[in-house]
Amino acid sequence: MDGCVGGAAPRPLSATPVVRQVGVYLPALDELGGQLQQLEPTLNSYVSREFPLLHSRESVVYSLPSVYIPSEKHQASEAERIVFELLRGLHAPGLGVLFFHGRHYAGRTAKHTSGSNLITREHDYVVLVRYHDRHFILLAEVKSTSDSQSEMLKTSNAREVKDQKRSALNQLRRHREVLAQQLNIGEECIPGFILWPFLCGRSVDVRTNQTNARWQAEDFHLFCDTLASSELFNRWFVQRLACTPDLPLADWNKLLHRFLLLSCGASVRELGGELDFAMSQDMDRTVALLSVTQHRLLHSGPQPLEPGTVHPLVIQGAAGTGKTLIMMKKIEMLHNMGQLGPDSQALFLCYWPGIRMEVVQRLQRLGIEHVVTQRISISNDWFVRWCRQQSAGFRHVFVDELESVLISPLCAQIVDEIAALYVRGNAAVRRASTGSEPGRVNGMGHPLNGGGEGSGDSGDDGRVRGGRDAAPEPRPADTPEPMELDAGCCGTCHTIRQRTDAAAAAAGGGGAPGPGGAVDLALGHFWVSVDENQRTVPAVFRSVCIPPEPHLRLTSVYRSTRNVFNLFRSLCDCAADLSVAHAVDGPPVFWVDLAQFTDNTAAVAALVVDLTGAKGFQPCDICVMPFFDDNSVDVEALNGRLRAGYQPGSLVPQAVRGVEALLEARDRSLFCVTWLLRMKGLECPVVVLVLPAEDVDVTDVLDQRKLYTMMSRCTCLLLLLSHREVVSQLDPSGRVRQYCFSEVTLCGAADAPS
Repeated sequence: MDGCVGGAAPRPLSATPVVRQVGVYLPALDELGGQLQQLEPTLNSYVSREFPLLHSRESVVYSLPSVYIPSEKHQASEAERIVFELLRGLHAPGLGVLFFHGRHYAGRTAKHTSGSNLITREHDYVVLVRYHDRHFILLAEVKSTSDSQSEMLKTSNAREVKDQKRSALNQLRRHREVLAQQLNIGEECIPGFILWPFLCGRSVDVRTNQTNARWQAEDFHLFCDTLASSELFNRWFVQRLACTPDLPLADWNKLLHRFLLLSCGASVRELGGELDFAMSQDMDRTVALLSVTQHRLLHSGPQPLEPGTVHPLVIQGAAGTGKTLIMMKKIEMLHNMGQLGPDSQALFLCYWPGIRMEVVQRLQRLGIEHVVTQRISISNDWFVRWCRQQSAGFRHVFVDELESVLISPLCAQIVDEIAALYVRGNAAVRRASTGSEPGRVNGMGHPLNGGGEGSGDSGDDGRVRGGRDAAPEPRPADTPEPMELDAGCCGTCHTIRQRTDAAAAAAGGGGAPGPGGAVDLALGHFWVSVDENQRTVPAVFRSVCIPPEPHLRLTSVYRSTRNVFNLFRSLCDCAADLSVAHAVDGPPVFWVDLAQFTDNTAAVAALVVDLTGAKGFQPCDICVMPFFDDNSVDVEALNGRLRAGYQPGSLVPQAVRGVEALLEARDRSLFCVTWLLRMKGLECPVVVLVLPAEDVDVTDVLDQRKLYTMMSRCTCLLLLLSHREVVSQLDPSGRVRQYCFSEVTLCGAADAPS
């Protein structure tokens, strides 16, 4: 039961609830001897460690997830948030509460004719209660229907209210059926309630114009009259327990264990930092995860723009060290400091479309404007022509995945044009600080070829066409001496400059204004990132002059758990000096034996069904990466298998080919099957690697590098679909655990392992 993380143990209080984050739990086959019936001792130990006061007489509240995570539907999300806060504020002597929010599952019930197929449902809230040595469970469905005239809420008519009521009753009935069937618990012991945070408890009869209590014969409704006050809700809750049938402790533990398993996905999402939108805007919280080197890089000043030369800041690091994210953090910082504007735009360049789409969506979520994103074409001159059309250039330029450019026959031309964009964007700074026009220069610090060799004539676009071998002009006398950022980083770290206040004044600018203020004439930033795996191949870099060492080399991995990191670190020589920047172990790495399935597609189908149906993972959190190519998993056949296993009308996980389709759809029922390189620069909470023995040679250096990069795309939970001999080579120490399937999802399934 490895991989638990959490805060300090809660402090017992008699009247104030205690809320804390719990750890990650996922059972392994070798823990259970292959039988889920043996889960009880293991889960009891987990509960004692993570919820130590749940079985005591103290007043305590636990929740999974530990913070409310909003959905995309604003009004429904706001209604559920109100209920979340009310449950978190429950208090009474002897009251212990553990509630679960948004638990979805797949189950079977004998009341349906197609009993071998799964039916997908989602709980809004499941509340497990311990009160004066009695144990209860309460199911709650939350409806956002409103009868107010608030501008913030959509007002519903009588028909819509009735439809929502019917929907909630059906949901509660089906939840009770599944629980009663699977756990052999009487439905009368599983009461359900419908909560209406925006609906009044009294309605007006349009025929008589009289005000009456709404649905007064049904006592399972709770309206805004009570939900508007935490004290009223707390009083109702305690009084309701007095007339609710309690459960035997054995049955209550069954329910507790079931919903803990269904919360594996929620715990992993929290572990990966997938919190609400407001938290994603909190830059300090994200920056707190960065290494010391990344902190220094984030706050470093721009390189000096010397006459005739451009010195980009070269960042080098292995996969997973945060090269792409550090660029995004720098753009956020420029936005927050007011250094982006119509006349001071930033440009983000990358090769793979998945990275660009992720960056575009992130900028939209954060409300960051004046940033242009573009893909680099390496097979034709389209990108070169696009660059020449940007006459104003860009104040800040960020180039991700430079190694993808360097394999192009147009490499030198592409790099020159990118450098020219930066020079044109900083023309005003050049004129203010040197009194000269901006020169057209090579991106690695050499003057660009223009007209005739050695000529210095200026073209119509304002770029000086100097010869490639022309010597750079001497440093102006008033240019400040460089300030070393990190003497111990690398041999060329002294080239990282930071403009002083005197230099900024000479350039005609002042201090950085706040967001929305006028942008000063401070020199812009020019950053380039290089993947360390590719940087070690000299032939790739012969077409352009790269510094012998980068200005900064990132060696800390912080987007993967320690268990994932420890596995991929041993695979590649370039990862030998990497370290993990945190102390979060996370769940173990798991493997599934491909020999138990007819083919790769059947194995992926069975695993996805179990993760989403029995462990509470959302399909959109899952990425499947075949080792050889994505054709080794037939997406159409995979979707056919998944649809065949569910009843009509259920939420069925469906695969899409490529990460771009997943990012564009933003549908929680979709997961991607994608080629490795299309995931470069991106991460996923749950990564499934398909590694057949015939495709993988663990002793081959190139295969080791590929495996390292694939594993580093995983932030939290890594699963290997492979054969035993491959897993033994990858993990001689035996730390990788065999995945344990649930009987509920496998019973009657055609894809069940033998």
